[in-house]
Amino acid sequence: NGTSRTVTVNQVVTDRELIERSNRLEQVLAEGNFGEYCRQKADQTADQHSRFLWYFLKANFEENPQAEMLNLLGYHTEDIASKFKKYTESGKEVEVAAPAADPVEGLTDQMGGLSRTLDNNAVFDAIAAGNKLLNDQHQEAANNSGSEKPSDNIPYRIRTGTDTEGLICEALLTKNLEAAVELCMEAGKTTEALILAMNGGSELLARVQYRFLKNSDSYLSNIISALVTEDWSGVVTQCTIDSWKEALVAALTHCQGQLPLLCERLGERLQIEAGGDVELARNAILCYVCAGSTERLVEAWNLQKPNGSFGDFVNGEPDKNNNSNRDLQELVEVAMLLQKALERQGRATNVTGKLADLLSQYASLLAAQGSLNSALTYVGNSTDPEME
Repeated sequence: NGTSRTVTVNQVVTDRELIERSNRLEQVLAEGNFGEYCRQKADQTADQHSRFLWYFLKANFEENPQAEMLNLLGYHTEDIASKFKKYTESGKEVEVAAPAADPVEGLTDQMGGLSRTLDNNAVFDAIAAGNKLLNDQHQEAANNSGSEKPSDNIPYRIRTGTDTEGLICEALLTKNLEAAVELCMEAGKTTEALILAMNGGSELLARVQYRFLKNSDSYLSNIISALVTEDWSGVVTQCTIDSWKEALVAALTHCQGQLPLLCERLGERLQIEAGGDVELARNAILCYVCAGSTERLVEAWNLQKPNGSFGDFVNGEPDKNNNSNRDLQELVEVAMLLQKALERQGRATNVTGKLADLLSQYASLLAAQGSLNSALTYVGNSTDPEME
């Protein structure tokens, strides 16, 4: 009216749900109740994969993240222990009054006390000691009963000659252990070769193990080889892609030092080899959560979208229901929670590349809704020149 000097600024919010979820996320990031937030998010979603994802994120805030992830993959520690208990327990005989000392238990104690760092002679010393204990026990039983087993004192002939067994015997008698091992391998006596190689040093044992595993065409030989060599990269890169869950279990169980690298490789394979199977490809995101790779997670999430990015259009049509904003908000929530998990684990949490671009885009969206203060919290380390 020409006399008023008042300027009225109105904040127009077109997506109230976005702002509400953004405020809730800020509150959680400030208060630190991350595990509970992940649980709530999992319970709120009807999508099985999203539910799985939030529980994987929640596992990162547990005392033992790997164990929690194994539980989610169907490998609960207690269930597995119970499943294999019957195979690991020695048979228990009926106890009688004042039983004599159990020689098997004594041998077990001696073997169990050996460190893996001891030389192989120590192992055979323990075996010899155990055999002596068993022989003494048998002798005592024979003296008490007045009888002994017929097989105890059956004489046997030591044969040497040009046949395979004769040559092996002669090699053993003359302390040519390596030759004896080679003869056993050529004769297909792998068990005997491995037992002998244990007394011939780590190099000889490794050679025998390598030859045995190389000549075996069973998939189990690949698993055994990975266990023996402590290198599971071959399992992750060579298993069929529908075995991704089992490969992830192996990585979580055996590969603490290489876990991020192997989980990333598995995620890459899922993205490349899914062959149009969207559900299979989505599992790459779980692998990146296990790897702690926020940037790769963001990249995999974006690739699931038809246009590969977020915006105001969905499949070329205007996004009237703000579905694109919902997806962007969900991804930011996942990425920020994973970043917080990495911080708690003492791992690097640099905001670069795809993650920085995501947060810049999110900040722009918040600013457009008038939430400037919230937008500024996500801009700090952005590589987006438009937000500098």
